[in-house]
Amino acid sequence: MALGRTAALRVGSFVLVAALVRTVGLGDRPMHHDESLDAWFSWSIGNGEPYQYDPVYHGPLRFYLTAFLYDLFGTTEAIARTTAAAAGVAVVALIGTTR
Repeated sequence: MALGRTAALRVGSFVLVAALVRTVGLGDRPMHHDESLDAWFSWSIGNGEPYQYDPVYHGPLRFYLTAFLYDLFGTTEAIARTTAAAAGVAVVALIGTTR
């Protein structure tokens, strides 16, 4: 069932706020340990090193997506966090469209 106009505007405004909250100042803070590991694995993949699965860390999708973003926009802390921020916005959008 489709959302009504009012509900769609409400969900859209929540998604917009979620996007702003997750992207403003994305590269301003130093990375914590897990972020630096994700950034390192992504950088390694982007520089041609093969990914080897280790059950201690996340699966490779996040690393490949971030490596792709590094190729497009350069290697920065903000770009390293972009995949996680986009996933957070997508979760808000998905939750807003369920009934």
